[in-house]
Amino acid sequence: MKSPGAASAPLPLEDQWPSPPTRRAPVAPTEEQLRQEPWYHGRMSRRAAERMLRADGDFLVRDSVTNPGQYVLTGMHAGQPKHLLLVDPEGVVTSNSWAQAVSLAQPPE
Repeated sequence: MKSPGAASAPLPLEDQWPSPPTRRAPVAPTEEQLRQEPWYHGRMSRRAAERMLRADGDFLVRDSVTNPGQYVLTGMHAGQPKHLLLVDPEGVVTSNSWAQAVSLAQPPE
């Protein structure tokens, strides 16, 4: 038994930090849930989406015409329409921020 003031051996490095939190992958909404959102516009070309945007900050989410089953965030930034592919071919939702999206030089479709 150790005395109250006795020094103890340092813990191994892996025991000094808490375990990473367990997180579940986000669950993609159903088509029915998406249709209820005012920002979701279904299957739409990029040109049609661009025509709907008027001012910086305007955005919508649409089904990709060229990549069926994937979603595209289309938004207006600095007077220019920007397009960000939200779901990759494996169906994983990306964690890219809007700031990264608006800096893309080449649109996804």
